[in-house]
Amino acid sequence: MNKQIEKIFNCLLQKMADGIFKQGELLPFEKQLAEDFGTDLNNAHRAVSALEKHGLVIRKKRFGTSVSANLDLSLVRRLLNETSRQVCVLYSMTPHWIHWDQNSFDGLAEVIEPKGYSIVYKNLPTSSEGRETYADLLREIELQNMCALVIFPDQEDFYFMNDNSDLLQNLSIPVFMLNRSGEPLLMDMVSYISMDTFGDGLFVGKLLKKNGYRNIVMLNAEVPAFWAVQRYEGLKQALTRGDIPCPLNFTTNDGQSILDFVTQHGPESVVVAVNNVVAAQFIDYARIKKLQAGKDYRMISFDDHPMYRSYNLTTLAVPRKKIGQLFGQMVCDNSWLKAYRGLYVIKIHSDLIVRDTLKPERL
Repeated sequence: MNKQIEKIFNCLLQKMADGIFKQGELLPFEKQLAEDFGTDLNNAHRAVSALEKHGLVIRKKRFGTSVSANLDLSLVRRLLNETSRQVCVLYSMTPHWIHWDQNSFDGLAEVIEPKGYSIVYKNLPTSSEGRETYADLLREIELQNMCALVIFPDQEDFYFMNDNSDLLQNLSIPVFMLNRSGEPLLMDMVSYISMDTFGDGLFVGKLLKKNGYRNIVMLNAEVPAFWAVQRYEGLKQALTRGDIPCPLNFTTNDGQSILDFVTQHGPESVVVAVNNVVAAQFIDYARIKKLQAGKDYRMISFDDHPMYRSYNLTTLAVPRKKIGQLFGQMVCDNSWLKAYRGLYVIKIHSDLIVRDTLKPERL
């Protein structure tokens, strides 16, 4: 469709959706539509033909065109969504800025805005606001004829969204969401960009092995979550496979055991911290014993948490802008117009940031 045809087509669809043109009611003649929209008769004819193709109107010679007696309002709504150029972004009210931030929004905008899309930002409800608030928000998004929904949740939103995943099932627009932990989710109607936590562990293991490090231990979380287990499994697999295995000495959440290890092995020891939080806690603990990260022992971590940048940790970092760009590409991929539920799962790898606590010679 050219812009004039699309304008007439969308206007007629919207009037059907709003009940202005009811079932069996006559539409304006094509000549009148052409005059009203300041275009030629051919454009008006093609707009009405598009409605007829979808079974929404019936043409009769010398009588005119009427709205179908069996008008499918869900189809009307879906067609409105498909021709819309508004994307709704739902984002957490409690962001940690680890997996996404303003760079992610900028990346999304730089991909979709040149193609004529605009973005509407809204906050995800919190669990305290309840299911009905979430349901009302999703209904509002659909009634506003958004063409897609992009969700940036954070840690506090995970269980609430999982418990209310059925609400997304009823949406007639494609839903794209960031899966922070990489954990399998119950929302099979959603397309994901997923963290590759196993792959990140694998990368760190390969890096340490390539640089000939041997005295390696892992400092884990007190209660290992899915992402923590996956990082450990990836690390262990990379270190132990191949012609020259480099076994992981042990993994623990006990800081004293790690401290004893680095005291014994000195600068040759490498501590792999499951995230920046436990890394910073250990660095503070080791400082009491006059041990300095990067000098008396080496350390590498995951996540690049903004709150712990002052520790100068060598770490893996989520490519936050790239996530937004990938979402933009998914939104602009018209294949989801026909089959979008669960169409995509894209795993994304983290980037290495080398700082003071470990400086590998071979990358």
